[in-house]
Amino acid sequence: MPKELKKSIKCYVKESFPHFLVTDGFFYVVAYFTKSAISEFKSKNPNINIVDLAGKVVILNDWSLELHRVNSSEVFNSYANLEARLIVHGFKTNL
Repeated sequence: MPKELKKSIKCYVKESFPHFLVTDGFFYVVAYFTKSAISEFKSKNPNINIVDLAGKVVILNDWSLELHRVNSSEVFNSYANLEARLIVHGFKTNL
C-alpha cells in the first residue's frame, strides 16, 4: 500500500486477552503485534503491560493487513474460512 494512503488508526481496545480486539466503533478486528512493536512499546512504557490496555485508546502508526485461510468454526472473526488480520508494527497509547 502506498505510504500516502496509509494513515494512523485511532482505535479502542475492546479486550486484550485472550485476543487483542480493537474497534473503530463499528467493526471489530483482532490485532496481531510483531515482536519489534511489543519490544518498542515495553522500552517506552516499562510500567504498562500490553494486556492492561483493555478499555484504552491506542494509535496504530505502522500496520498492515493480511488475509489467512482458517477454519471458520474455530476462528470467531472469520468468514468463508478467511480471516483478515491487522498486523501492528508500531503503536502508542493515548493515555
